Amino acid sequence: MAVSLVSLVNQRLACCRALLQDLPQARTPVHSKALLDACVFHLQCGYRHYVRELAKGYGVNYLAAVQDEQSAAKSLAQIDKTPAEIRELCHLAESPSSWLARLKRAWAEFDALPEAFAAPSANAIPVTNLDAQPSLPLDEQALLTAVNEFQGLIDRHRESTLEY
Repeated sequence: MAVSLVSLVNQRLACCRALLQDLPQARTPVHSKALLDACVFHLQCGYRHYVRELAKGYGVNYLAAVQDEQSAAKSLAQIDKTPAEIRELCHLAESPSSWLARLKRAWAEFDALPEAFAAPSANAIPVTNLDAQPSLPLDEQALLTAVNEFQGLIDRHRESTLEY
């Protein structure tokens, strides 16, 4: 039996909550960081599955192309649909202080090169992006807030879907 996207989303959120419960018992700073990073991983995967859940619910057939709210909006536009749920996610992603924007920045930082290695040349003049948002680490409280806000958003969206 195939696992549903709803189940995958719920499973990722449950994993994140379990990791957050273990955080106070972390034995070392490395253990603590590993738990926090694992939470980011599960939240990111849960978010991706949720966006696919929404896209599928609105009739997108090729879900492999749906990676985030932008690709979902693009896929949905091809079938002349612009759901409020996807617009809300796009708005959250663009709001620098939102849980979603912070999650996306944390995820991007996982494989980003350190500045020393990212510079093209030793003779180049360093450039600073003044529009870049400062990186705020996702600590225990920020991740707990993200999980709760994400769960609230999911519950609200799913409830409105059931009404129709």
